Amino acid sequence: MVRVEKMKNRIPFSQRLFWSIFVMFLGFTVCFLLFQYQREREFSQEKLNNVLSNYNYQLFSRTQQEGDIDKTVQQFIEEIPQKELRVTIIDPEGKVLFDNSGTEEFNNHNDRSEVRKARLYNEGFAIRTSGSTGRRYFYSASNIGSYIYRSALPYDPYVQSALSTDKDFIYFMILMTLIFFFVLSRFTFSIGRTISKLRDFALNIEKDRIPETDYTFPNDELGDISKNIVTLYHQQQKAKDELSM
Repeated sequence: MVRVEKMKNRIPFSQRLFWSIFVMFLGFTVCFLLFQYQREREFSQEKLNNVLSNYNYQLFSRTQQEGDIDKTVQQFIEEIPQKELRVTIIDPEGKVLFDNSGTEEFNNHNDRSEVRKARLYNEGFAIRTSGSTGRRYFYSASNIGSYIYRSALPYDPYVQSALSTDKDFIYFMILMTLIFFFVLSRFTFSIGRTISKLRDFALNIEKDRIPETDYTFPNDELGDISKNIVTLYHQQQKAKDELSM
């Protein structure tokens, strides 16, 4: 005994096919975009960290040659485009030996995330709010001879622009999703139309009504099969009528 669910509770096959494929494609696209966005963001952070890390080594070299650290740092900042560069020198115990932010009292800095990373891996960077000034910075710390040379830039539009990701790829993926949506809808609509005609044909036969409609099917494999079914039925009916005469 064949049991078929009620028509009113059944979603058309073409719609189920469309949404199943589209949701899977959309899920894959979103996951890929998130992965690409994170990768681009990490690359931008590494690039800015390399710039500031280079500054740290230049400052180390200059401070070793000249005695006045404050004057050396001021001259260095005048030579670079980032005029708000914050420079900090930290000894092995975490005591701040120099900082040009204007703050006079500092806590032990060995607990700062970028400093901890530099102690372990010689290099470290972090984006966080300063516990000394209250401003948000991009920090880059370098471990040079057990001393930490740290450069930092305020998290302002300049830094945000340097850390921005390429939006062109996102726009391209959105465009491809829209194109896929259009192509898939056309494809599933064609399947749905063929199935609808076959269902109409079957209902007419079930009610002993000879279909008078001239069915036209799409020029594809499913259309060929449907056309053969209708043709075979008409041939069978014709042979049956000839035998009954």
